[in-house]
Amino acid sequence: KKEENVILRDLKNAQYYGTINLGTPAQALQVVFDTGSADFWVPSKACLTKSTNCAAKKSFDKDSSSSFSDVEKGAKSDFQIMYGSGAVSGKFAVETVTIGDDYTMQGQTFALVDSTDGLGQVYLNAKFDGILGLAFPDISRDTGVQTLIPNLKEKGVLPKAMFAFYLGNNKDGELAIGGYNEEKMQGEVNWVDLAYPAYWLVAMDSVKFGDKMITSTKTGAIMDTGTSLIYGPQKQIMPMALSLGGQFVPQLGLFMI
Repeated sequence: KKEENVILRDLKNAQYYGTINLGTPAQALQVVFDTGSADFWVPSKACLTKSTNCAAKKSFDKDSSSSFSDVEKGAKSDFQIMYGSGAVSGKFAVETVTIGDDYTMQGQTFALVDSTDGLGQVYLNAKFDGILGLAFPDISRDTGVQTLIPNLKEKGVLPKAMFAFYLGNNKDGELAIGGYNEEKMQGEVNWVDLAYPAYWLVAMDSVKFGDKMITSTKTGAIMDTGTSLIYGPQKQIMPMALSLGGQFVPQLGLFMI
């Protein structure tokens, strides 16, 4: 079966998000498809009043879904995660989720979030409602829970546990599920082994900045679709940023150029 493509909306080349359908009947929500995390969460109705930055979001109404259920007795129920921009918290639950046209997973564990205040202005000004993590269960808040794409493969819904991103430049892109769209590609595919399946962690051969070799040995790096930033060790980043006239912002721990 050919891959199915989800339209990725582009917010100023800084955030890419698309639609998933949750519950029965389906409720459409906007999520960031994030290879830098492994948890799937959307805001609850309570979040709209409990968190000041959540009021304008589309929330999931569990009472309107016939397929919603709490997690099994004895399973982890409390959810809390810390991102680079702050914390969110809520409760784990179980629901039917559809990605693409008809790739449907019944009994998918996700989190209904009541508190998003930790994300501050980042979430307030964002267009997405929640986050769908595409990394591996080793970095999930509940390591016993399988993530969506491998789950679809194990249940025979997907032929391949594969996905591919095409990021638009101030225009729509797409997320391919179950394969990749050759029409969006140029040249040959370069396959790179993962160093360890937790994050999408690979070993870079080297890093150069201008004519200067920053590192010539194997260096670990994660491929993270949930951030528009480039991170690195302070010793290496400092001279690079200063040479570009970068101004350090202590509150964020980042350079602004």
